[in-house]
Amino acid sequence: MFRDFKGVLTLKKVNIISTASVVFGLMIFAFVLNLIIGEGDDEIGARPLATIMGTTGYVFLNMFIKLMFLSDEVPRGLSFGVTRRSLFLNERLYDLLEVVIVAIVIGICWENRDISIVTKVAAIVFGIFMYIEGIGGNAVCRYGKTAYWIYYIVVFVLMIGLPKLFAMVQPAHDAIAAFVEKIINSVYNQLFVWLIIVVFIGIGMLINWLTFRKVPVNANV
Repeated sequence: MFRDFKGVLTLKKVNIISTASVVFGLMIFAFVLNLIIGEGDDEIGARPLATIMGTTGYVFLNMFIKLMFLSDEVPRGLSFGVTRRSLFLNERLYDLLEVVIVAIVIGICWENRDISIVTKVAAIVFGIFMYIEGIGGNAVCRYGKTAYWIYYIVVFVLMIGLPKLFAMVQPAHDAIAAFVEKIINSVYNQLFVWLIIVVFIGIGMLINWLTFRKVPVNANV
């Protein structure tokens, strides 16, 4: 198991370097920008700015750029003789550790942070990444550039259309607002909130596994 995980880290070398460079680079840039514009006055929000820029960069990487890395890593891992199940589990373990590390870094920079909120948001983000990898990433591994561009188009349509749709459909808007309130406000039943999050992650991982099983060993994007 440990040997396979080391193999996954080797496969993800470029991925790891890219993620660390983008996230930490943006956060450092935020502090430098604050020094230049705010003349060192932390009250204008160097740490919140670093939090926003680091989080945005990380999410953007996982939504758009990492699909290219995944389309290279998975076929290479399978061709190296790692079993499909072991590769899947170790890839997901890496994803989880990456989200945890980024959440810790973001949490340190986030002023007036609430550990409960950071933990729940990190879990939701991990779940979203499971859907992205399962639907988008594995499709790119199987079908190549065609799936890649279809994924991009669908994502941009959803980013533009979903907010407008939720604004038009009041029950959906109210349901999302209520769930966000339950995440932020710990006075609500947190067991119910975590149950929803766990189910959300579980379905995402199931979809990811079912599509991952179909990725050919000799995939070439």
